[in-house]
Amino acid sequence: MRVAPEVIAGFCRVRSRDLFQPREGDLAALDPVKILWAFAGVESSFGLQSNPRHENGYCYNGRYFDAMLTDKWGCLAHCSYGPWQVMFTNFPPGVSQFRFCRWLTVT
Repeated sequence: MRVAPEVIAGFCRVRSRDLFQPREGDLAALDPVKILWAFAGVESSFGLQSNPRHENGYCYNGRYFDAMLTDKWGCLAHCSYGPWQVMFTNFPPGVSQFRFCRWLTVT
């Protein structure tokens, strides 16, 4: 799955302050738009490699393995998603990683 860099840039501009609010100190001076943009660059080459990625640390015998999530979702619970490769376990309740990824590709 590819997400156009323009879509990622737009999302960063519109939503960065909602998603990333640095505390006072060294990080407070950083631009949240640039931080989200940098994460997308590192995690997915700015959207070119946005496919779900299996993360071994969340799989069986991994440090972050969650048996209940695995029972419910199988290996999908071991993956990260989208241009920022957000882990399945970090999506808030009620937010579907699948809808989020689809929204990014059709917007």
